[in-house]
Amino acid sequence: MQMVIACIIFLVLFMLLRSYVGGIHMHTYKSCFLVSCLVTCGVLVLSKYFSLNSITAFFVSIVILVGIFFMTPIEHENRPVTASEKNYFEKQKRKILLCIFVCLILVFVFRQKVYLNTMLYTLLAI
Repeated sequence: MQMVIACIIFLVLFMLLRSYVGGIHMHTYKSCFLVSCLVTCGVLVLSKYFSLNSITAFFVSIVILVGIFFMTPIEHENRPVTASEKNYFEKQKRKILLCIFVCLILVFVFRQKVYLNTMLYTLLAI
């Protein structure tokens, strides 16, 4: 059950952030599906078998959040972004990052190490 919850955490964070931060876009549906499956499995395996201690995971996650905060939406030839979309994406990204920050604090305070590591590895995957 713990890994099911970890998978849900990954999917929610990953989909929310990738929607507004951008990233690579594969040329075919098959390659997109394959890479998505590999990233999902990779994050879950790392969070279960290669977990960092809670303090390290928490502070590294905060550093990554700050890095994402200063990132601009990544454009790709398969998904061009207009100026108005960039402004909208930036506002949404900040709201999402604030929610993730609050969740990180709660997960840290309640000592949910697997979920904290899941959040860390998800942020790294962005």
